[in-house]
Amino acid sequence: MVSVKYTHIMSTAIYKPHTVIADTAVSDVAWNLTTTPWSRDNHMCSTVSPLTAVSHASGDMLGTASTGALLWSNYSATATPTGTVTGIEVWVYVHKKHRDHTVQLRLNGSAVGHNRANQQSSNYHTYGGAGDMWGTSLAFSDMPNLSVCTRFQSGTRPHSDVCFVDSVWLQIHYTA
Repeated sequence: MVSVKYTHIMSTAIYKPHTVIADTAVSDVAWNLTTTPWSRDNHMCSTVSPLTAVSHASGDMLGTASTGALLWSNYSATATPTGTVTGIEVWVYVHKKHRDHTVQLRLNGSAVGHNRANQQSSNYHTYGGAGDMWGTSLAFSDMPNLSVCTRFQSGTRPHSDVCFVDSVWLQIHYTA
């Protein structure tokens, strides 16, 4: 008789950030950080000026810009599961005509793993999944020091639009 062991992958509840801060360099478009009761987690971030892409007759793009970083953190849970982390999923809710520049995990303030920016992402986009560790070996004990960094840049079509970010949620997949 052959014995087969099945591993059941479980998922945590969706963690919502309790903190968002802006980290903007001089050349970046800065963020307004507000608290709004109608957003998914009471945060709403918007750029203080539009991200602009200007097309000349030659088709060249001039005036493209990138936002500063938004660091989403303090993903606290009521109970921390035990087990082995097998995947990380990040849900970004953004209203944009812009492209991803950075969607990356940070641990203790330093970038870890792969940048999951996707130039074709939609307004509501999921990065990672049940079997995707983003090139890291994170554990549940890392959760208090984990953050998600997001940055955006102007798109490829001529426009001048403010970028709005509603929230960045996190879900951890694991085996018990």
